[in-house]
Amino acid sequence: LLNMPVARNQSTLASDFAQDGRLAESLRSQRNAVVLALESGRYLLQLAELYAGDGCVPSALTTLTLAIDRNPDWRARATTSDAFAAIRGNAEFRRVVGEGR
Repeated sequence: LLNMPVARNQSTLASDFAQDGRLAESLRSQRNAVVLALESGRYLLQLAELYAGDGCVPSALTTLTLAIDRNPDWRARATTSDAFAAIRGNAEFRRVVGEGR
């Protein structure tokens, strides 16, 4: 519980870095947020979005799966998130979000 404010700060830093085009720092900060708040599917989803934006499709899909395992509602966000636009046609992405069943 004490880690939540620090995790939130790390996630905010990650967003700021991403907006500045500093993807390596963004990924590092978001991974820190995940470590500090493992139970938070939101931080996992945000990390998956960053991985997808960086073209790290396997990492994006693995992390997205973990986020959805924590909160199935993230499945719907993944289908509409601009961050996943480039991989929406990927068969594994469609399997993870439950499309084409």
